[in-house]
Amino acid sequence: MSVAQILKIDQIAKVYGDGESRVVAVNQVSFSVNKGEFVVIIGPSGCGKSTLLHMIGGVERPTSGNTFVGNVNISRLSIDRCAAFRRKNIGIVYQSYNLIPVLTVKENILLPLQLDRKKVDTAYFNALIHRLGLENKLESLPRQLSGGQQQRVAIARALISKPAILLADEPTGNLDTARSKEIISYIKKMNAEEGQTVVLVTHDPRIAAQGSRIIQMQDGSIIRDEVRTQ
Repeated sequence: MSVAQILKIDQIAKVYGDGESRVVAVNQVSFSVNKGEFVVIIGPSGCGKSTLLHMIGGVERPTSGNTFVGNVNISRLSIDRCAAFRRKNIGIVYQSYNLIPVLTVKENILLPLQLDRKKVDTAYFNALIHRLGLENKLESLPRQLSGGQQQRVAIARALISKPAILLADEPTGNLDTARSKEIISYIKKMNAEEGQTVVLVTHDPRIAAQGSRIIQMQDGSIIRDEVRTQ
């Protein structure tokens, strides 16, 4: 793997069931991502893009093929070792926020560090919440926040461990147009100003147009991989 290359997907596939109920969700997909890229994976519902993202993050195991993050083949790690690696190296943002309802904003953001018993980098934490506009919401509970605010908390939680890669699975799916633009703007700024590597899944061409590279999927396969000039 080259110095710039941070992610390598090698002939990855996911098959569910067998016989007449056999479904190939992802079909022998291969590509690599360099540090600092903003890659958008686009395609219609059911094309396999979310399944692919979950395999990239080690949340789901491939039927065959390998996923390398840096020089680590996470497809071959045990469930526990993969979870520990993911907390330190891969940030994931979901459509449904997945915040802990009884924890405050600050507690939700710092949870990954507490699970790994890592010390908080106060300067980084303060810079992160300032960039995401959460300074006045740290003691709030998720139910006291708007959808856009909850998603910003989820982004902060995904980034608090300074991950090599930020994965976002339809992060604006539950938001209106204005809040969607806001969230994509935050992610784009993290990519442009901090060099954060991003792989984002969407079905929306307007969101895809924000990426520096577009990978289009159809029926479990990649049909287009285009680097865009900004």
